Amino acid sequence: MKKQNHSLFENVSHSGVWWVPQEPDKKVSGILNFKPAERITLNLIGSLAEIEYFGNKMNEIPIILGITDTSKNITLYKNYGIESSISSVGIISSTYEVEYVLLGKHFDSADSIKFSEIHVNYTNLEEWMDIHPFRRDLGKEKHILSYSFPDILEVSIPSLGMIIGSTFSCVSSGDGFRRMEIEQTAFIKITPQEEQSFNWFFKMFI
Repeated sequence: MKKQNHSLFENVSHSGVWWVPQEPDKKVSGILNFKPAERITLNLIGSLAEIEYFGNKMNEIPIILGITDTSKNITLYKNYGIESSISSVGIISSTYEVEYVLLGKHFDSADSIKFSEIHVNYTNLEEWMDIHPFRRDLGKEKHILSYSFPDILEVSIPSLGMIIGSTFSCVSSGDGFRRMEIEQTAFIKITPQEEQSFNWFFKMFI
């Protein structure tokens, strides 16, 4: 899957069409919303299933697929209906709470969600690793801010059948006139000997 540059500390919205794998021709328009420290929600004009209540939640939909208006494929894993309404003119709207968002690929079932490798960023991982890849040289005529990718570390753990290592990404931004910024993100890279399910990775590392 192609890596998407989203931070867990920014608001993210994706408009598009959504459907369940069993009914690919029944597509519903809606918006996927993520806000830090809040639940992920999918707000639809329409509904993907008959409304059934279990306790204080509507029915669960294991997999919802989507294509955004920017042509991104999205899989929503473990979805729960939390609200449904119908207007006076008969327009149905519904809201689902989403546990996991997988950007870049469609998975038709929970069993098909498998990965040969994952990269995980934990809160404050960069500080914990205590690596300083930035250099600032301030001179009378020139100020230089530079970044060097840190060395990649890898450790084989035969007893667990995997390799654990480090990897890094670097993003630069600025208007070129007043401001330039370089931001590093560190990741723990987990590579098992064979493909493993999402639940296997989640139980082990997330």
